[in-house]
Amino acid sequence: MAWSLSNIVSFLQTFAVDAAITQANVVNFIRLRYERIFNDAIKFYKVEETFATVNGTRYYYLPRSFSLAQGVRFFNQSQPENRVKVVDWEQILKADPDQDETGTPEYAALVETSPTQRQPSEVSEVNTMRVRSSNSADTNTVTIAGTARDASSSRDFETQEQITLTGTTNVTTSNRWVYIRQFSKHNDSTGHILMFDSTNTNLYGIIDPYESQSEYQKWRLWPTPTAADTFRVLGYRNPIVPQNASARLDVPRGLEASFIEGLRSDVHRHNFDFIMANYYEAKFEAGLQAFKEKVLLGSDEIVTEGEQEDEDYTPLRYLEDVSEDIEV
Repeated sequence: MAWSLSNIVSFLQTFAVDAAITQANVVNFIRLRYERIFNDAIKFYKVEETFATVNGTRYYYLPRSFSLAQGVRFFNQSQPENRVKVVDWEQILKADPDQDETGTPEYAALVETSPTQRQPSEVSEVNTMRVRSSNSADTNTVTIAGTARDASSSRDFETQEQITLTGTTNVTTSNRWVYIRQFSKHNDSTGHILMFDSTNTNLYGIIDPYESQSEYQKWRLWPTPTAADTFRVLGYRNPIVPQNASARLDVPRGLEASFIEGLRSDVHRHNFDFIMANYYEAKFEAGLQAFKEKVLLGSDEIVTEGEQEDEDYTPLRYLEDVSEDIEV
């Protein structure tokens, strides 16, 4: 979904005529709707993940996005839409046991899942990390393990650090991390546990409520790339619940309009306007049922990052009682 929570709040305040609706209200409404969708309609949906190749780098880590990967294809100007054959790891080793072949990648293999998301070279700032939960009630203990750098001597050393969460508030690590090999939690959590870099920009780890540690997919390209390129992996993923007002909602496009109708129902119910709440709840249920039927028929859409970032796109265009001229 292309909208941030702040946009959704503005929309709900306008159409529910209730300026008292806050971002915290909306976050709770969204979580309830996610639970409803998870339990009744979808556990995952189609998606694509893009990654850039680096000259001489064989392995690439993708965020924990795929329950099932379907394939890999080029996504650039020189070879648009050309596909890379997905093979077993053993087939690549058989073709190139010394792993010294270089050139334009022709094959890709899912090697393993790993508790690290980033390659060592990508932790370039050698700085502290910020850890938080998507749920304000989480006071879990998490552990970061890997290579850190001493501030005074600039020497690297192996260590681990335990952090006690304080809900959605960022907790900064004591260590400056060079390479993070493991990101785990001690107990079950209510929300998703997230680890960002020191600028709170790059996401280095996500631990789902039902997992003990973050896991990311490790892909091997063969031959080893000799030039920068861009690839897309097609597959299925579990939606992630947004944790702050700037997050973009992770909802399949075919379900976006009815998802907003469900939020509108929650707002009206919050205001004890049960007639309008029931009206929008019925619209939500109808949209949810239609989406479930599409999923069963295999005609649900692939959601790409490019579509989500399109400035001209907004799910509000699909709501029948919303003006086409609304500002977003």
